[in-house]
Amino acid sequence: SLSLQETGKLMAAALSTNLVNESKPTAAMQSVAFLALVIIHSLQMLCFKLSQKGGKYKYNTASAIAITEGVKFVMSLVSHIRTMPEDAAFIPEVSFYQHCGWLVLAIGYCANNQLTFFLFLSLGPGQAAIGKAFAPMLTAMVMWVLFDEQISKVQWVIIVLLACGLMQVFTPSSAASSNTSVDNFALVLMACFITS
Repeated sequence: SLSLQETGKLMAAALSTNLVNESKPTAAMQSVAFLALVIIHSLQMLCFKLSQKGGKYKYNTASAIAITEGVKFVMSLVSHIRTMPEDAAFIPEVSFYQHCGWLVLAIGYCANNQLTFFLFLSLGPGQAAIGKAFAPMLTAMVMWVLFDEQISKVQWVIIVLLACGLMQVFTPSSAASSNTSVDNFALVLMACFITS
């Protein structure tokens, strides 16, 4: 029987890929990437909220996700073709375990996307964004449990402060609206766990 940490290390090995060695991104490139992610995430939340009418979406959420994934697939395909060495196979061979790992990630990704649409029906964009801030904390905890990652004292303090802040935001007595509840907090936690 494998321990939890050994299982985590095996999962990480199965999910890892042989990436081409590239130089580290500069601070400017990292800043641009960070800013782009913030803008994209903010626009996503705004579009989710604005596309509701009477507590329902004006479109099928599964079709919206399918279109988004199709666009990402085409972008990835173009990038793959542009960066592929001439003598390399178009589709490289990968192990069965890697396929299983990708399948698990894809199922989690689909569940998380649908859960996000559902969350935006009952939470405001601000509460959803603050709730999603829980994901780094859960990621740190998963890394600690599965991969024996060391967490410094400062990081533990940050984790505790983040947990206290999130509990304050999702406490019904401090809620700005009646939409905040234990159920919503549980859904946010589930979404963050899938993300991490």
